[in-house]
Amino acid sequence: MTKIEKAEFTCLRDGLTIRGTQYVPEHEGKIPAVIASHGFMGDRRNNAMYADFYTSKGYALFIYDFNGGGIRTKSDGKSEDMSVLTEIEDLKAVFNYVSALAFVDENDITLHGNSQGGFVSAYAAVELQEKVKRLVLNFPAFSIPDDCNKGQNMDLKYDPENVPDVMKVGKMMTIGKRYVTDAQKQKPFDVMEGYQGPVLIIHGTKDKIVDVSYSKRAWLACTSGKDMGTEFTYACEDDTCLPDVESPKFNKQLRLISGAGHGFHGEYFRTSVKAIELFLDGYTEVLTVDVNLTDRIIERNGIHTNLTLPFDGKAVGPYFKGTIQPGAKDEQDRVVTYAASKKAEYDIKGTDYTGKECTVHIINQGKGKEWNPTVSTDSEALSFLNNNTDLKAVLDPRQKGPMVRIYAKV
Repeated sequence: MTKIEKAEFTCLRDGLTIRGTQYVPEHEGKIPAVIASHGFMGDRRNNAMYADFYTSKGYALFIYDFNGGGIRTKSDGKSEDMSVLTEIEDLKAVFNYVSALAFVDENDITLHGNSQGGFVSAYAAVELQEKVKRLVLNFPAFSIPDDCNKGQNMDLKYDPENVPDVMKVGKMMTIGKRYVTDAQKQKPFDVMEGYQGPVLIIHGTKDKIVDVSYSKRAWLACTSGKDMGTEFTYACEDDTCLPDVESPKFNKQLRLISGAGHGFHGEYFRTSVKAIELFLDGYTEVLTVDVNLTDRIIERNGIHTNLTLPFDGKAVGPYFKGTIQPGAKDEQDRVVTYAASKKAEYDIKGTDYTGKECTVHIINQGKGKEWNPTVSTDSEALSFLNNNTDLKAVLDPRQKGPMVRIYAKV
């Protein structure tokens, strides 16, 4: 287990004290750092759950309370004076503190933001630009300007053209007029076009606070370099497909978590952390296969059980779309309940992101929980997958069949 040094820290923004906690793994020399920003009404404790993960990857983690940013924050400031713009300045102050630390690699600092903290992190990343190595946004609240222009924030409703000086959200949080008027002017999708570094956006498909379409729109804006607007159709029947892109940027990633709401816990949290881990390691999800199991054939021989699972389905990602061809099957050798070996082999015919017809052949095999895919294709655009020994596969279990995600370093 990684030895972690936990300590409190403070820094200033416009005379207000920002208070936070830093988790620093045992290290030699300079190490990368992550600055994690909490959401509306939250505080730094919402991001403490990431400490073990980031430090195990060799990153120092810095979590903090926005000034006036939540019900139980320890930083200075009143919630009535808080807005997304003041929080951007808070984050920049924390960034300056972190980047000046002797043990931090100032060229490898990641901004991690949840909900409103994701909105704030995106804006700060554009202002800081090359100083930010990468951006991780969990269910980012890019809906804030729309909500404020409609006159609705969670359970609070008001006249957006005649905003009261002070308003109460829920039972304990008050906000001021500035929160609304500052947000009304913002254009987050234009901002997402401007950040040039790697981006990972993670969003649950059942988010009732910030609809998943906002993250799809943001992903498309930073991938294509233009905001397609609300008239663009983002979802398909299984809410997994992503829009087509003419010239994909593989360092701009969107990871949808089926069934997750606003906030990740339990299995959803573990799924999000795995996506972040692959992102930190330089991997991009390049093939996404929606598998539908069609049968279950069992043959028993002593303690061994041979399980054959025929399947069909489709590829649904932004870089390749197609249909699984007949004959696809998953074969497993189980000893009691343990899968001693497993192998799935299948062809998918479809089109790559350039619009050309092609076939992708996948062999996904492994032992235990590890999967080691082999991919071959006649697509010139996807030729980097051929003979690539550095591929990883993640299976999201579902009742009808897994969602198979194949990652590559591109």
